[in-house]
Amino acid sequence: MTNHFIVNNISIEKAVIKDFLISSRKVEAVKYIMEKAGIGLASAKEIVEIFQELKIDNYDNKDVFKEIFNNSDSFQTYNNGNDSINPQKPKLSFLKKSLLFLGIVIFGVFLFLKYYIGFQHVERHWRDLQSVLFDNQNTSFEAEQTQIADTTVVAQEAIESPTDLRRWESWSEVDIPKEVQEEIERYKKRDFSKLVVSEEAPTDKEAEEAIVHYYKDEVVSLLQKENAHIKIGTCYKAPLQQSNDGDLEITRVTAMVSAFNKTRGNLGNIQLPLNVIYDFVKFQSDPETWYITDFSQNIPYDKKLNKEMW
Repeated sequence: MTNHFIVNNISIEKAVIKDFLISSRKVEAVKYIMEKAGIGLASAKEIVEIFQELKIDNYDNKDVFKEIFNNSDSFQTYNNGNDSINPQKPKLSFLKKSLLFLGIVIFGVFLFLKYYIGFQHVERHWRDLQSVLFDNQNTSFEAEQTQIADTTVVAQEAIESPTDLRRWESWSEVDIPKEVQEEIERYKKRDFSKLVVSEEAPTDKEAEEAIVHYYKDEVVSLLQKENAHIKIGTCYKAPLQQSNDGDLEITRVTAMVSAFNKTRGNLGNIQLPLNVIYDFVKFQSDPETWYITDFSQNIPYDKKLNKEMW
């Protein structure tokens, strides 16, 4: 099994794409393959899906793009120069219909001004209309400026999945993809000083039960297939939020999780839909049970949980 795969005669590191997918950034993975290998969107997307299905190793020492698309419609479309559909020019009949409709509207306005308002009153009504329009515009502008100011006050840093800097320590800076370099820089600038470790936190069993409850059979089958179980890392207190059904939250924490196999060790999130970070929540209506939801704050990469890199 090699540590890279070939797309359109270009070698791409598997670790780069895996890092994108672990961080739930499939779109960036597709974009990276498109730019790196010079292929179309549809082709790059299908290659990423093959990677997600853990079938990429089947193409070691082979060109994935040529193996899959050489005789397919996707490959022919790409060779024609574009993966997108070219829009057709509008027919002349549509233009004629539009002009006819516009003419009818103008004629109707003329009749309305002549017989209902009277041309002698048009100037006065126009001044009244201008007054109303500009007053409303000024009011809207002031409201918009207030909204922008409020947005600026509450602006926060982007919420992103933690980054394992150890993964790139052995890489030369020039070899690290630009997107990954930007991710590393953002991670280094994050302020974790206000985070507080929570005394109330799920056990490994409770964390796994919460994840299984959310994903149901899809994750049950995945864990059984890999003979794995879930472990949870350090939990940090997170601000309570309003639920859609009005049920009050009583506890919320943010933590990283990983799947572990007795013989193979740390498997990370194995594959989607599992993620490596969640918020764990308790509700007033069910104070003894933990539930998962999307993570709501930035936390540091849990090196204790992930002492062994996956």
